[in-house]
Amino acid sequence: LLGLRRYEGRPMLLATDRHIAQGASDHASIQWDVKAKQLDGIFRAAADTDYTLYVLAPEGYTMLAAHTSAAEPQVVQEDAVIRLCFHCAQEGETTWSVAFE
Repeated sequence: LLGLRRYEGRPMLLATDRHIAQGASDHASIQWDVKAKQLDGIFRAAADTDYTLYVLAPEGYTMLAAHTSAAEPQVVQEDAVIRLCFHCAQEGETTWSVAFE
């Protein structure tokens, strides 16, 4: 399956590993704060589920920190793609953010 996203020239969510929709149906909000240089999202998590979010960090953006309301994410960066891996113990609204410089 191939997911297509319009290139924004700034950090953006590429996909999640949750199911075939790659996070498109899970996310209630994805926002880029230009002044804070922070990407934020809100999605409805399933209980007792591992998640991986894939975030693009294009040239000129360096990740400073990542956070989720579910658990501290394991962060892995390969070239311009940042993976946030974490576990959601409970079902419900989950927030995440990635700050850049």
